Amino acid sequence: QALGFTRSLNGVGQPLPAVLIEETGPSGGTTNLTEGELGVATVGKTPGLYTWKFSLDGYFPAWRTTLLQSNSTQIIPYPRLVPRSTQSFTLNPLTGGAATNGRVQILFGAGSVPQIGTAQITLLDGQNLPALLPQGWSPLQAFWLQSTPEPIQPLSASLAPWGPIKSSENAALVKFDSSTLTWRVLQLVSGNDINAVNRQIKSAKDRQVSHLAIWAHES
Repeated sequence: QALGFTRSLNGVGQPLPAVLIEETGPSGGTTNLTEGELGVATVGKTPGLYTWKFSLDGYFPAWRTTLLQSNSTQIIPYPRLVPRSTQSFTLNPLTGGAATNGRVQILFGAGSVPQIGTAQITLLDGQNLPALLPQGWSPLQAFWLQSTPEPIQPLSASLAPWGPIKSSENAALVKFDSSTLTWRVLQLVSGNDINAVNRQIKSAKDRQVSHLAIWAHES
């Protein structure tokens, strides 16, 4: 057998039980729930490459991918699920609107949405990203953006990093693509110390109703 052990946690690292696990592996797909007060689960069965999606109503999902080896039990990095923000910002097709949460501000210009709607921002930290960043990359800011309806024009983003970005460094605005389980670089910008960086999110492909963006740089 080839097994994995994991625990589902909330955004601050406390056990979060009854999380749905959707497993895809060499033998196909199956589902499971994390158990008990500790949110533990055993996954896998046969050797091979596995992907697990962890989800719970009211929370953003998380993904993990691991190659399970024969005759061993491996620890799967514990996913942390973040509760969706309940704070909504009004969007108007004539005047636009703004969604802000501390150090992240997203501006919707006039005509950005085709009808009255809402937007929400949920802030993350380096411990509760939906998937592991590539080796050597460090997060500088992270958030989920939800918008209903979906924007039809570019959005302006003002992002204040958690720490300084040297002028000699490049930062990247990246997005997690849940269909391929990869991080996709959207834009590169030069460092501006601890000052907020202002950028546009231009491509319609990058303005999804549920959208994760992270400023990251290679250390």
